[in-house]
Formats: sequence, structure tokens, C-alpha cells
Amino acid sequence: MKSFLHASAARVQATRGMGASNAAQLDAFSKSLDRAGLLRDFAAKSGGFGQRAYTPDLGVQIGVGTAALQANLSYAIEMETTNWDTHADNAKQGPMADTLYGGLLQLGQKLEQLGLLDNTVVLAISEMGRTPKLNGAAGKDHWPVTSALVFGAGVAGGKVFGATDDLLGAVNVDLQSGAPDPQNGVQLQTPNLVAGVLSLVGVDPSAYFPGVEPFHAIAA
Repeated sequence: MKSFLHASAARVQATRGMGASNAAQLDAFSKSLDRAGLLRDFAAKSGGFGQRAYTPDLGVQIGVGTAALQANLSYAIEMETTNWDTHADNAKQGPMADTLYGGLLQLGQKLEQLGLLDNTVVLAISEMGRTPKLNGAAGKDHWPVTSALVFGAGVAGGKVFGATDDLLGAVNVDLQSGAPDPQNGVQLQTPNLVAGVLSLVGVDPSAYFPGVEPFHAIAA
């Protein structure tokens, strides 16, 4: 079946794969056939993929994810934690933060143990933050300003970039240095951050974010 699919892709490549877009898609398809074999081998040698049901436990996800990186099964792993939507009883955020940072510490230690930390970038990010003040249910609602944490290969570690004002509004920053610059800086947006991370891992961000300046400050 694999030989048949490769031959089919080659025929299409000869007739319709002259354009850059078609050629790229056909090349990606052919490579996916080889990765399917890696997936089967990984499952057989690793005893499966851990718990089959969804789990927000980073400890479980870290074991499976780092094993996949070590086996060259994947170049990117997505992990997630439990729901942080504390519209009521915001005091729950404290223990949740402890769990998150404990998991990130475990992830860093595991990557170091496996010899992967020097060529792996870890990005911890949320799609939003929380309001500066508590609401009537002692919780916090959605807020458009949030923070992110980056560590690993090529990262300028031990630094904090950007700032918020007294009402937790975003302060403009210099994308080169990361320093707050209310007058001449720009508002740091998700595309700037992700473009900066792509640059860290050796990917040209302009193919995915045309015209977007990367957040250069995160690079060492």
C-alpha cells in the first residue's frame, strides 16, 4: 500500500506538481507516509501512547511528548493544563499556578536528562489573561492582556520583557530589546511572539506571518 501511494504521488507530481504549492503539498504527503511507519514503531516500542483518555496532568503528557521527541517522531509537541476559567473563586488560581510551574520544571528536567534541552524551545502561553479586579463572585473575567514564558535553546533566559500599567493595560515595547517604550514602541501581539519563536527554532517566520516583525528580544 505504501509503495502504491508513493507511486500515485509521483504520477501526480509529474502531471500537476510543477507549481510551488502543489509540489510542497505532494512532498509533505510523501513524507507523511514515512512518518506513519515511525508512529507504528514508536507505539510498539514504547508500549502505546500512555493513557488514552484525555488528561490535563502534565506529568503524563511530558512522558509521552518527550519520548516522541527523542524518537524523532515529532518536531513539535502541544501540551495543556486544566481549565483556568475562574470566573468565580479566583483563589483556585494559586494551586493551579503551582501545578503548572511544577510541570514546567519537570519538563525542563526531563528534556535535560534526555539531552534535548539544548535544541528544544518551550513556549507556555494562554489565549488571554484575567481582569485586574475581582468580580461579584470573587472571580476574574477575561482580559485581553496576558503573559508568556519561553525557555530552552537560544532563549535569552533570566529576563522579563514588556510591562503593564496600573490598570494592567499593555505598555508598548521595543521589539528588538523588549524594553517598555510607550512613545515609540509597538503593542506586542501574538504574531510577533510566535514569529520570534519560529526564528529561534530556525524557521523563517515570513512564510507564515508576512510583514510581521518578530519579537527579537527573546533570542540570546
